[in-house]
Amino acid sequence: MFGRPLCTVAFVFALAVFITLQVFPPQLDPYPELDREEAVLSGTIDAIEYKQDYKQNYIRNYNQNDEQGGISLRVSIKDYTLEQVGGRDLRLRSGRSVLCTVDASYAELLTVGSRIRIRGKIYCFSAATNPGQFDSLLYYKTLGYDFRLLRTEVTALSAGTGDPAGSFLQTGRRTLSRALDRLVPEQRYAGVLKAMLLGEKGWLDPQTKDLYQGAGIIAILTISGLHISILGAGLFKTLTRLRIPVPAAALLSLCLIFLYGRMTGMTSSAVRAIIMFAMNLAARLVHRTYDLLTAVSVASILLLAEQPLYILSSGFLFSFGSVLAVGILLPALPEQRIPVLSSLEKGLVFPLAGLPIYLNYYFTFPLYSICTNLIVTPLMLLVMISTLLSLCFALPAMAVGTASAAGSFLLAAAGLCVLPARVILVLYELVCKGTRLLPGYTMVLGCPARWQTVFYLLMLAFLAMGSRSIPSGLKRIWLLLAVTVITARYSAGLTLSFIDVGQGDGIYLEADGTRILIDGGSSSQTMVGTYTLIPFLQHEGVRRLDSIILTHEDDDHMSGMLEILEGIPDHGISVGCLILPDIAEEIKGENYRKLEETARQKNVPVSYISRGEEIRSGRLIMECLHPEAGEYCSEANEYSTTLYVKYGSFTAILNGDLEKNGEEKCLAYMKTRDDLFDPDGNNRITVLKAGHHGSRFATGEAWLAFLHPDTAVISCSRHNSYGHPSPEVLDRLEEEGTLLYDTPSCGCITYRTDGRGVKIETFLHK
Repeated sequence: MFGRPLCTVAFVFALAVFITLQVFPPQLDPYPELDREEAVLSGTIDAIEYKQDYKQNYIRNYNQNDEQGGISLRVSIKDYTLEQVGGRDLRLRSGRSVLCTVDASYAELLTVGSRIRIRGKIYCFSAATNPGQFDSLLYYKTLGYDFRLLRTEVTALSAGTGDPAGSFLQTGRRTLSRALDRLVPEQRYAGVLKAMLLGEKGWLDPQTKDLYQGAGIIAILTISGLHISILGAGLFKTLTRLRIPVPAAALLSLCLIFLYGRMTGMTSSAVRAIIMFAMNLAARLVHRTYDLLTAVSVASILLLAEQPLYILSSGFLFSFGSVLAVGILLPALPEQRIPVLSSLEKGLVFPLAGLPIYLNYYFTFPLYSICTNLIVTPLMLLVMISTLLSLCFALPAMAVGTASAAGSFLLAAAGLCVLPARVILVLYELVCKGTRLLPGYTMVLGCPARWQTVFYLLMLAFLAMGSRSIPSGLKRIWLLLAVTVITARYSAGLTLSFIDVGQGDGIYLEADGTRILIDGGSSSQTMVGTYTLIPFLQHEGVRRLDSIILTHEDDDHMSGMLEILEGIPDHGISVGCLILPDIAEEIKGENYRKLEETARQKNVPVSYISRGEEIRSGRLIMECLHPEAGEYCSEANEYSTTLYVKYGSFTAILNGDLEKNGEEKCLAYMKTRDDLFDPDGNNRITVLKAGHHGSRFATGEAWLAFLHPDTAVISCSRHNSYGHPSPEVLDRLEEEGTLLYDTPSCGCITYRTDGRGVKIETFLHK
């Protein structure tokens, strides 16, 4: 690679872009002050996509679910002007784009290139506030979007279009989508073909998407180099066989592939493939040898020059990593004389190249993706040929009318042509479901340290550069060592993390090999387990939670825990035990019973904890201070499980939503435990979790005067209707001299200790 000057320039340029973004992070949110303001804007429609509003597509991090279910349209508006915000006139122009959700009844009225005026509510994209969490702000900023407009009303729409080509491609895409609906009666398979060929992911069934992602074949649902190379090469070959002159065939092929790329959304991988396809055609025309590495270098420079943030995108890295794997790593792999073993070892090239991306972005690795891709990828060509051939019959059938004899014949021929594609999709589904039954389906490996990623890449580079002089056996040992370097995990001491779950609680504790989740729920984030807790645990490399402890059964403490239990074993995290507060039978509510039942269905033992019981592991001591066994309370907050955590000189009080009555009961008991506390109140607690998200009825003066916490943590959402944290609590903590951390401003708050010193880390570095 480094023998080619252009490749060296591309590598240095990409490295410089990455370092610059680390040293000088860009301002991603241009208008944070406009969040949730009513606004009127006008602009040009740039793209239109149907969207099925499945549950996981709900807007998160807010108290309302803004998606209403059914079918909606996701409209991209470019070069917009903000005319009004919050009822006041404003003329703010931007050359960027906004994303709007529009009622599906406008489907036939909206066209690409038309001018639109629209009223709605601004929702700024959310930055990640926890390790492992998806950063929607960075993702949409990379795509060129400033914010999202929801609850919309179209107030004006131009009749014409300033983009005839875009309008034509939109109509063509819609027609092809309808044709696939006619040809493939199974909605989930039609959705796969639409994503695979048209880039329409809005019709993709979420269960199918999860199935493909878990099996490591999700790439076939993204318009990428595979699709472009198959279509481009096939088109050029067909045109030349029709005796069209090579220059004309090359130009026509390139134009059609460019239009196809634009119709399907022009992802970074599609742009990369189009650039490389163009360079391949140019090499043919000038009778020069096409060089894969030179072509991918040109593509990377052009893309990063246009959008430097691509260097932080997993899609960009996967796309270019796969090409570099073929051009650099594949020739360096050990030679294998046995054909089957040779195919398997060559199949390792993509997992080896993609491993650092998987671990840094998804923290898991689909173990069986090597085998599934050996089955799936070769059949992709047949799926595309079968579907495209069927469309060649279906489109004329729809034009002449399917009720006519000619239309019926053409439609029957189209159905016959698409049959192989449908059979292959059934096979794909069976393969994916089969891998789910195998052990290690989802391997949780955690996020490696940066030095591990760099060292791994250097080891692969060394192998590639010295491939001719290294014996095959040594190559295999070298690769095994490289994989060991990037997957090794080591932790020491105690880690206590207060996860930002919005309006709720989620606490992760790890010490001496013991991993515990205390609470995990939210009333402001939909599917907090799927989108926040599980990614966090996977980022930390948690394959097994020794126990999950529930303080009380309110939704904002248990909703995510229920998702974790229901998701066993698909997310790769097993649970050793569910621990519930030991309370009277008659006050156990619906959520309490539901957790018990779900745990039993998943073969997770259920136990109950009460005052005086302990959990010990190495130097870790966790003792329950509240409630008493068989506690009877009028409300759930009063029996909140309260835990005293001790690790060397580090101490913590974790008390759920304990308020005045509960604090008084717990305080009376603590004063009797002179082995843990000084009855006279000469105590010093390292960290106190403020009760009930900073409610004024919790964290009272007597409570603070007895514990004297050095620091306190408040877990609540930035936008909540409860007024949390209350000014009274903030004043009491300030008077006590307690240093306060809160999740709205700090994100995830992590305490690390070796039993002597304490290091406090905040994800948002505030």
